[in-house]
Amino acid sequence: MADATHHGRCQICGRRLGLSVMALIRAHYFRAMPCSGAGNPPIEKDDRFLEASIAQVDAERSACAAEIQQLRRARANWIDPRIAERVDELDAALSRLRRRLQHNRSWPLRFERQMRTQGWGTPPPPYLLAQLGASA
Repeated sequence: MADATHHGRCQICGRRLGLSVMALIRAHYFRAMPCSGAGNPPIEKDDRFLEASIAQVDAERSACAAEIQQLRRARANWIDPRIAERVDELDAALSRLRRRLQHNRSWPLRFERQMRTQGWGTPPPPYLLAQLGASA
C-alpha cells in the first residue's frame, strides 16, 4: 500500500489499522498497554517516530545499565532486581524495534525480489526510496 489513506501499519507494533481523519494511526493497544505509535503517521508515510523510539529506548537502557554498573563498582550490598529486569525488557524492545526498522529498510529489496519471482509486489513508499537513494 504505497498511498496510505484509509489504512496503514503502526510504526511501533506493526498492526494494520484504520487511519484517523488526519491520516494518523488511531489509538490501540499493544501487549496490554496503549501503543506509543498511536497519533503518528503510518510506516507507509514516515518512519521518523520509529527511529526516535529506538533512540529513546536505547538511552533508557543505557541509563539502567549504567546504574547497575555504578552499584556494582560501589560494591552495593543489594541491587534491586527490578533494574536488571528492566534492562532485559528494554533489550527485548530495542531488538524488536531495530528488526522492525531493518524490515522497513529492506522493503525495496523485497519488492524487487517479489517482482522477479512472483510478478507482483507492494512497492516501497516514496520517502523510503528517497532516504535510501540519498544514503546509497
